[in-house]
Amino acid sequence: MTTRSAEPDAMRRFARWFLIVAIAVTAAVGVFNAVIDPYGVTGLNRVGIYEVAEREYKSRAVKKSPHNGLIISHSRLSAQDPRLLEGYEFFNFAVGGARLEEIRDMLARNLNDQEVVILGLDFWMFNGKYWQFDPTGSKPITWTRKLKRYLLSFDYFLKSIEAMQAARAGEPKVLLDPGYLNESFWVKRGETDPALKQTAIDTMSVDYQYAPERMQILREIKQTLEAAGVRLQVFLHPESPVMRERLHSPELEEQYAAWKSEILELFPDTVDLSHSVEFAREENFYLYDPVHYKPGVSTRFLNELVIPSAQAKQDG
Repeated sequence: MTTRSAEPDAMRRFARWFLIVAIAVTAAVGVFNAVIDPYGVTGLNRVGIYEVAEREYKSRAVKKSPHNGLIISHSRLSAQDPRLLEGYEFFNFAVGGARLEEIRDMLARNLNDQEVVILGLDFWMFNGKYWQFDPTGSKPITWTRKLKRYLLSFDYFLKSIEAMQAARAGEPKVLLDPGYLNESFWVKRGETDPALKQTAIDTMSVDYQYAPERMQILREIKQTLEAAGVRLQVFLHPESPVMRERLHSPELEEQYAAWKSEILELFPDTVDLSHSVEFAREENFYLYDPVHYKPGVSTRFLNELVIPSAQAKQDG
């Protein structure tokens, strides 16, 4: 009898201690992830961010970094250091692969105290095949999502360890305040991988399917900013010779011309840099990356052309 009753007691004790240990380990992982904070979701990160976690990092940083202007687009603008821009105090809100729907939602949530928004556009953002919109990545990071996806995630725990290792090794941080991607990331990617060139071209333009409904998203962005009293300045990204050739191919030329005409009708003061003699030169792009121009180029055209156009609206 004693043996039989002892067995359930032992099982209960084991289950109780197992539960205590499991809770303790889970709590320890959560605290560790919160403190190391490899994506910057808690604001406790002190080791630096070594992942291209733009959406997580910027969703919090934009609310903490003093600014009165936003620059926003996809990855072409992500390496622009906003501290080098004149006229306003900017935050770089560009994220890789940003869809217009995502840009609309990001802006709608972050227009408080903004004076100006600089929006970079190109024809490739209207590719309905590649640039499909998944709202999951751009949703606000609520505490529920923060706990499930980050703080209590074993994968995130591994990212925390990798961040500590990268910091100890003295590796360059990937994301920097206020909101821009370290250019070394693009240099490493665009200057060392010859296979990248064709991949970049194919990703943007092969099997291109123009999605005209995205023009309505632009109208919504314009209306939202006008209602908030925020100036909107649009510019068209410089296109490298290789990408310009694609734009004027028989498959795309007619659609491209119609798209640009509609953009200029919607935003008459658009600064069109797509075929700029000065800024769309081949040497302004990375050796094996005909899509992304160097941040020194964007610093120049933003300061010399785009921001002055936005300021002219204010003066007018």
